[in-house]
Amino acid sequence: MTKAILKLENLSKTFGDGDTTVQVLKNISYTVKRGEFAAIVGPSGSGKSTLLSIIGALLTPSTGKVMIDEEDISGYSSTQLTSVRLNRIGFIFQAANLIPYLTVKEQLLLVHDIGRKRKTDTRAIELLEHLGLSHRLKNYPDKLSGGEKQRVAIARAFMNDPDMILADEPTASLDSARGKKVVEMIAKEVKSRNKAALMVTHDERVLHLCDRVLYIEDGRIMEK
Repeated sequence: MTKAILKLENLSKTFGDGDTTVQVLKNISYTVKRGEFAAIVGPSGSGKSTLLSIIGALLTPSTGKVMIDEEDISGYSSTQLTSVRLNRIGFIFQAANLIPYLTVKEQLLLVHDIGRKRKTDTRAIELLEHLGLSHRLKNYPDKLSGGEKQRVAIARAFMNDPDMILADEPTASLDSARGKKVVEMIAKEVKSRNKAALMVTHDERVLHLCDRVLYIEDGRIMEK
């Protein structure tokens, strides 16, 4: 049986205090298995960003559990959550968010440094070669195309060998062809490295590249 990397159990999130409370997420339960690429779609304000922030250890749930590789991170301290973000989760955002004064290879090595892992040029080079960026190792972000920047962001997300990849609207700033290519690359990396990935997107053109599509509305989630 394929092991679940992510498991949510009766997850809820409430913001506010007293009479002004708003329940953004309502008793959400689902799993994402190793080697699985799932998408979350839904209207604005449906709770997608809040859910991704909780899974990404940026927010804590009001009730329920978040299990990453069978470890419940729901009650972790801020220090423990920081470690989870650095070592267990890789993030890919709408903007590549590359550091302008670092070369492509240095962008990846910085992730290793922050995670306090032994610096390894070999892994950075291997990831960049796999994504067709071996000729860009010494280039700075201002010399890269939009698609190349997103590929660097994908490589950076995999640099610390995380259990799970979280992608937040990774195609929003790209045209149709480049957006599809980026999602194909995420899917390929997830499969080849036996990771799990969850992508929040409004781009229905790339949903066929995902193994599962989850629909969220009014704080509740269901299979689409």
